[in-house]
Amino acid sequence: MKRRPREERLITSYLLGEASELEQAQIETAYFRDAQFYELLLALEVELISDYLSGILPSHERKQFERHFLKSARRRQIYKSVSKLMDYVARQQSLPNDSSASKPATTRAIKEMPRSAAVALSIR
Repeated sequence: MKRRPREERLITSYLLGEASELEQAQIETAYFRDAQFYELLLALEVELISDYLSGILPSHERKQFERHFLKSARRRQIYKSVSKLMDYVARQQSLPNDSSASKPATTRAIKEMPRSAAVALSIR
C-alpha cells in the first residue's frame, strides 16, 4: 500500500487484523467517540478493497485481507459494492472498440472519490 499518515496505517493494520489488543481497543474507542474517525475508517475500508481488487496490495496484505478483512459479512457486502462500482467505472472508461479497461485508471477513480461517497458505500 502507499505511504499513509500514522493514523491511517494504524487503521489499515486494524482492518487487516494486525493491530495489537491495545491498538484495537484504542481504535474501537475512537470510532465510537469520533464520527470523523469512523468516517476515515469506512473510507479506508473502501480504499483497501479497491487496492485488493486492483491487485496492488503486497502479498502479505492480500493474505491478511482474505483471512481477516473478509470475515465480516458487512465488509463482504461492501466488497461486492466496490467491485461492481469498479467494473462500472472501467466499462465507462473503455472506448467503444476497446474491451479492456485500465485497472490503474479505475483504482485512481475510486481513490479520488470523495470520502463521503466512500462512506456512503460502506453504510447500507
